[in-house]
Amino acid sequence: MSQHRHSIILTAIAVITIAFFGCSESPPNKSRKDLDTMPKAYENQRQTNESALKYNIIDRELYDAPIKTQVELHVQINGTITEANLRQLLQNLYLQETSKTSFNYHSGRPTHVFIYLYTSRDHFDSGMGQWIGMLSKVGDEDPVKISIKSDLIEKIKELPKTIHGLDEAKRREIFVTIVKAEDKSHAEAEAAYPLPNPSQPGYSQDDAREQLKRQAAASNKLLEIYENDIAKQYNITLDQLKDIGLEGVTNNWPMPK
Repeated sequence: MSQHRHSIILTAIAVITIAFFGCSESPPNKSRKDLDTMPKAYENQRQTNESALKYNIIDRELYDAPIKTQVELHVQINGTITEANLRQLLQNLYLQETSKTSFNYHSGRPTHVFIYLYTSRDHFDSGMGQWIGMLSKVGDEDPVKISIKSDLIEKIKELPKTIHGLDEAKRREIFVTIVKAEDKSHAEAEAAYPLPNPSQPGYSQDDAREQLKRQAAASNKLLEIYENDIAKQYNITLDQLKDIGLEGVTNNWPMPK
């Protein structure tokens, strides 16, 4: 998704991000196990019982240099999701990657490891970090850390509902339409009021700030038009449109690329 998405979606993301990550000095909230260190023992990591998740590695990126050796995995999961089996899979994948000696530096092993789990390919394709579980290891001295979006596990278990007279499939369709409208409004505003080139003579930061203000004003005006059009298209109110935008972000519905 474009980095410029705003209004309904950006506001919802900001609210949820603040609630999810919180302040570094605050106690962890109930929706997140805040970067737990990996347990010292792994007796149950290799278990292959009915609760184990099936998975498919979507993308594997490697970085091999004297400063660091890094592996980044993006993995689609299938099966009945629990916090326990998400952690188990992350730990298993971590052990698999760190047991390999395929790098040219640091004794062939990765010094940095990042693993992301997604409930669908669409969540990965959005490019918006729509993972449900992740593991990170940054440097030899850094502990392994795991983060699970526990609130999303509960939402996955919920049965689809009809809200505002619309089934979930239709609301998901509207959500994607909202996101695309936000992208379109900002892209058109950028084209109408391009930022000055800082490498050109006479460049001024004040001029750039004024142009940004013009972009924002134009984008908001265009988005208002597009949101009204969407509401009319689906025969819903603007308040209902905003509800659907918030619902999509809260429930981690896949966003368009």
